[in-house]
Amino acid sequence: MWGMTTASVDERGRLYLPKSLREQYGGQFRIVRLYDGITLLPVPEDPVEDLSEALEPLKHLSHEEIDRAIKEEAMAEVLDDLR
Repeated sequence: MWGMTTASVDERGRLYLPKSLREQYGGQFRIVRLYDGITLLPVPEDPVEDLSEALEPLKHLSHEEIDRAIKEEAMAEVLDDLR
């Protein structure tokens, strides 16, 4: 689900996220610096299980098919950014 939410920082620099976001994504995040801002990436409780679930659809593909799919996705993103 897409949307925008406001979070505030207190005088000690602590960032307060709305309860709805903490309930949906958990309480631990990685802060990623971008060229024009930052983004928060939720840290999964069990990273191995999370990755395993994410890779499940790729199990039936060969290495070559996965490589081709990655290249096609990257090219689509580059072309989309140019539009």
